[in-house]
Amino acid sequence: MALTLKNYLYNYCFWITFRIHDEKSKKDGRDYDDRYNALHAAVEKLSGGQEDMMWKESSSFIAFRSDKNLDGVCKDLRGAIDPSIDVLIVHRLNDKKHHDGDKYLGVTESLGVNDNSTAFRLCFPVPH
Repeated sequence: MALTLKNYLYNYCFWITFRIHDEKSKKDGRDYDDRYNALHAAVEKLSGGQEDMMWKESSSFIAFRSDKNLDGVCKDLRGAIDPSIDVLIVHRLNDKKHHDGDKYLGVTESLGVNDNSTAFRLCFPVPH
């Protein structure tokens, strides 16, 4: 992607990987397709609806640029999934000047991680 003024304004680069559970959400009744499509729509909105600001060729991995910081991206993406059954890992690419870290949204049990696993929690803290 050539650096233009338009994509320079979207100066944060992210990748997400996710697993949407195939059962309906007990929270709001949305099924897999609803949550999967909502997540893709949220990424498109975060990247200004511009196709050259995202790469989504994989079924459960998306890279994109946004003008929001890590907390803002997580807030917007959290509404697309059901964190009680889905898994979403958000990573902001390190640019040496700023590094917000990584955020983990969703259930840890599905990854075989229990609440005593401090190594996983240190890498992917659950936002409060």
